[in-house]
Amino acid sequence: MGDFGESRCDVESCPAAESKSARSAYVPEVPAIPPGRPIHAHIHTVDLGEIVFGPYRLLPQARKLHRGDTMVRIGSRAMDLLILLATRAGSTLTSEELMAAVWPGIYVERNTLRVQIAALRKLLGAEPSCLDCIVTVTGRGYAFAVPPVSTAPLRPLSAAPEEHDLSPPQPALSLARLIGRDSLVAEVGRQLGTHRLVTLVGPGGAGKTAVAMQVAALAAGRGEEVVPVDLSPLPDGELLAAAVAGRLGLPGNSLDPTATILRYLSGRRTFLLLDTCEHLIAAAARFVEAVLAVAPAVRILATSREALRVAEEQIHPVHGLPSPVTGQVAPAEALTYPAVRLFVERAGAASAGLRFAAAEAPILADICRRLDGLPLAIELAAALVPHFGVTGLLQALSDRFALLTSGYRTALPRHQTLRATVEWSYRLLDEAERRVFRRFSVLRGAVAWDDAVAVLAFDTADVAPVKGVFQRLTAKSLIEVTPDGLGVRCRMLDTNRDFAWAELVANGEQDAAMARHVEHWTMRLENWTPEPADSASQRTGWEAMLANVRSALRWCWSTEERRLLGVRLTLAAVPLWTNLSLIAETIEAVGHALEVIPPGDPVQRRDVMRLHAALGGALMNIDGAGERVQATWSTVLTIAEELDDREAQLKALWGLWIDRRNQGDARGALTIAQTYARLSSGVEDPLFAILGDRMLGVSHFFVGRFTTARDGIERMLARSGTIPRSAQIAAFQFDQSVAARCFEAQILWLQGFPEQARAVSRRNVEDAVSSDHAGSISYALSEAACPIALRNGNLEELDCFAGLLMARTKGAGLAIWHTLGRCYESFLLIGHGRRDTGLRQLAEVLGELRHIRHGPLLTHMLGEYAAILIDAGRATEAERALREAFGRLRRNGEGWCAADLKRVRGELAARNGNPVEARRWFERALAESRRQGALAWELRAATSFARLLRNQGDTLGATTTLSDVLGRYGEGWGTQDLLRARSLYDEVTVCSSIAAIRSG
Repeated sequence: MGDFGESRCDVESCPAAESKSARSAYVPEVPAIPPGRPIHAHIHTVDLGEIVFGPYRLLPQARKLHRGDTMVRIGSRAMDLLILLATRAGSTLTSEELMAAVWPGIYVERNTLRVQIAALRKLLGAEPSCLDCIVTVTGRGYAFAVPPVSTAPLRPLSAAPEEHDLSPPQPALSLARLIGRDSLVAEVGRQLGTHRLVTLVGPGGAGKTAVAMQVAALAAGRGEEVVPVDLSPLPDGELLAAAVAGRLGLPGNSLDPTATILRYLSGRRTFLLLDTCEHLIAAAARFVEAVLAVAPAVRILATSREALRVAEEQIHPVHGLPSPVTGQVAPAEALTYPAVRLFVERAGAASAGLRFAAAEAPILADICRRLDGLPLAIELAAALVPHFGVTGLLQALSDRFALLTSGYRTALPRHQTLRATVEWSYRLLDEAERRVFRRFSVLRGAVAWDDAVAVLAFDTADVAPVKGVFQRLTAKSLIEVTPDGLGVRCRMLDTNRDFAWAELVANGEQDAAMARHVEHWTMRLENWTPEPADSASQRTGWEAMLANVRSALRWCWSTEERRLLGVRLTLAAVPLWTNLSLIAETIEAVGHALEVIPPGDPVQRRDVMRLHAALGGALMNIDGAGERVQATWSTVLTIAEELDDREAQLKALWGLWIDRRNQGDARGALTIAQTYARLSSGVEDPLFAILGDRMLGVSHFFVGRFTTARDGIERMLARSGTIPRSAQIAAFQFDQSVAARCFEAQILWLQGFPEQARAVSRRNVEDAVSSDHAGSISYALSEAACPIALRNGNLEELDCFAGLLMARTKGAGLAIWHTLGRCYESFLLIGHGRRDTGLRQLAEVLGELRHIRHGPLLTHMLGEYAAILIDAGRATEAERALREAFGRLRRNGEGWCAADLKRVRGELAARNGNPVEARRWFERALAESRRQGALAWELRAATSFARLLRNQGDTLGATTTLSDVLGRYGEGWGTQDLLRARSLYDEVTVCSSIAAIRSG
């Protein structure tokens, strides 16, 4: 079934309102007056036409009232009141609203309003049919009643009443339309054109979300960037920023997600929709104030049952749909009221072919009026028409109506009316339906049908009855069911859930229901094999699981006796958090679980080990390496050895290997990888074996054994296709195939295949992006795509890849990857002629790389930095950078870039006027690169050496040096290094030929 808020039509489009020649009452709908705005200023912005009631014709724009052909003299304040009441016919306007619109910015006594109302009634009462046009709603305000003015005699009802078709016009109205909200949607859109924050405020069930989504949809249709965020599943305000970050496409793994969002939005034009703020009102207010303070181009539309109460907020009330003020209404006129139209449509949807008799029109009017025109309340009532009929429905509603009215002054404004409606619907359920309805309140978000049934049924024997009851509740609109690509999803509207939860507590059932809830989601996640979230429906399923995990954990942590349940659920939820890149949430949850386990408890030793493993995996994305990472994984290894748990030992070795690798300790990383390889033999899970191949391959790469490294990487890639990507991510942080192909591409480049390396790296990025996993995307970009584009001299591709890396990691808690993005951005600045700016940024980045301990890139980038400093004539700074790089090379054994560092050292010697030392370094670089089989480093060294020989007049030696290397290349002639080498080769070849001719 569709949501009530997805329906839309204009009152004016109703056939019953078309014939003005029949002189039926006609009142166009007008948006509410913005607070403090004069009625005469507002009315000229809305095309109202004329309003006809009795013998009167009101022309709001012209501010004229005619009785027949005679213009009626009326004072300006009285005219303001008449226009305001008539354009909101059927709605109750409070005295405060009327005074604010008619006397804006002026304090007036309430008696002044009464005097003007009395004068207006006296004026209109000159026509007997209009004596009661303006009615007083006791304790609330005033409303305008529009009587029929047709001169045709009304047809009396006979014993067999004539059927008057009050059914929806054919074809049946689609549930993808809003009824009676066009003017409201337009007004909110106009407000957002001049104000940065608009809050739709009204009772639950008034349709705030539907109106907001319609406004947002219109904005998106104009090409605006619209980001809707549903806050209803969030249990507390601490998670608000993470939810917004997720909707913005920023992985929610930042320790300060609000700062992440503010940095992201600061320069963007974004339409942000925050839906259902009331339960997070303080957090929502703080968040909105922060965004408005730093993002001048962002507009925010919020929905809430109460105002945010922040600066710049424009509050727009969302009232119930206009309903007949009195029950004495003709069928045609009844259908001009949106509330009746909605009731008729939904009743027709509940029972195909349902038609109402003309005599039932007043009853429909009474029902809609007594429900205050609230769309949700109307829908709930309409769904019961097939069971009770409208007369029985009105009687049942009357039995409970004391609750609706007597509680009006004292109940919370956002609860009173709809709560009474929900309670009344609840009381009409049988006991089995009530029990399932109450239990459903523990579920959050749009859960899968099977999950809902599993939580609601406490045992196997309960499943079949629960399914039947579930279907009946769905038919009565108490539970919403929506099909998606993976099946059916179920959710309970927030107001229903609030009521159901209160009843659950009142019946003493909350602990049993929550225990079942925790048990189900724990078992569900313990047996969960994550599939790639490559569709919106899959993503919705993951988000629903996340919302329920959060709710369940809050209950578990609330008392000491439940805490071990929370530990088990936390462990089960780690793969979900990992696949959603929720690093910060993982660290917080795991840290809490570790705190509740008694120190040294031998029974919980395995859980402590698993929790530390989850913590270590998360910390690697924050710290990269260092004491916290090493200590955490060392704890895992110690406990795993005590428990003789080989798989846990392997995972600990992987974590310690990452630490060594990120520290730049190539020799230490290789030692750990070799230990891992020995220990993994005989382990059944193939994931551990392929990870071992990758660890060995990467370790050999960094010590400079490229052929051995390539063998390990290719062996790993040949076996990795059998293991789902999501399983690789859940176990080891990244898509392991993506990570391996990064080094396949780097090795190809080093071995003299720049075009093949480029192709592999580009396909790898495409594959990673298809996973929508932030960590894997960052890995593919920073470890292969960016460096290969840089080395090939392809600034256009580097710009593309570095931009994507920056966008996907900006403020997202992926500090390592974002720093690498800034590193490549520095080279773009230099490549585009902004050398000084680029060098300053590169110097900053190198400092950050030292801090986050990303050693593999740091050592080589120090050499690249030095090379640019040499070209800039800054030899002293270049010397300092090279000294640091060679110190790291000696300590860590990072042989993969040793040849290129030696070449740069030779360039510095040449620039300092020491050709003998330069020659020695170039020859060392050539020997090192040949020993490694690194043709790319050899080409660079040969080019530098040939340039030195040319400058010394040895053009024949230069030609020979280059000829040997160039002859071994078969591709990549348009890349930067080959273009430079070919250009120098052509130059020295010509010089050699000229020298030979002269000598001959």
